[in-house]
Amino acid sequence: MIVVAGVLAAFRYRVYPKPGQGRLLKSHLSALCGLYNALRDLKLDRWRREHVSLSENDLRRTALDLRRSDEGLRCIHNQVVQNVATKVYTAFKNYFEGRARFPKRKNVRRYRSLTYPQSGFRLCGKVVRKGKRTELKGMLYLSKVGYVRIFMHRPLEGRIKNVTVKYNAGERYAVFVCEVPDRPKTQIEEVPQERIRGATSGCTNFSPCQRAPSPTTRGSLEGRRTKSRDSKKSYRGLRRTPITTGDLR
Repeated sequence: MIVVAGVLAAFRYRVYPKPGQGRLLKSHLSALCGLYNALRDLKLDRWRREHVSLSENDLRRTALDLRRSDEGLRCIHNQVVQNVATKVYTAFKNYFEGRARFPKRKNVRRYRSLTYPQSGFRLCGKVVRKGKRTELKGMLYLSKVGYVRIFMHRPLEGRIKNVTVKYNAGERYAVFVCEVPDRPKTQIEEVPQERIRGATSGCTNFSPCQRAPSPTTRGSLEGRRTKSRDSKKSYRGLRRTPITTGDLR
């Protein structure tokens, strides 16, 4: 779990789409990558020709217009398409504010995620208890994709804000960004004494009553290195020794 400022938390779970669903998600990523590059080029061209900077709403409207004319984009949820425009606008905003490099064109092989920002997804399943653990084995419904099997090794917390389906290292994951209540940090004085553990290295005094020298292994290592160098030299000498006819006899 990744907690940001005590407000947002991300929960990542494995999803197991069917072969047909996997191919469909791959085609969706390819179409969204083309849309990203088209919006990025459009924003640059408008600035170079007319010195007009397209806003986030302008990019969203353009994305919806392209969706109406493109058969591949029509098979994708409309909010997922609009989220690509948000990514383009955020990329340029981060560049002008000095937080990122200049946005480049995306490669299809490296465009690996799509986001449902508000709707288009739904969780359904049953809770299974295994000892002290509680697991949810069910399905994740994604609009225009269908029901995808999901394995939730721990329950969600807070209110779900968006869902990102990500492809990483040959596996697919569903990342839920949730809004959780702020949790105050526990003060060090409130932690029980028996739960505090510590360790150190390179010290000469480990306790006030006992004095122990630091371990020294340099001498033994130097001896090993010398022996290895001598063995290598002897091997090289044998290899360079010429073989005569008398030796073969």
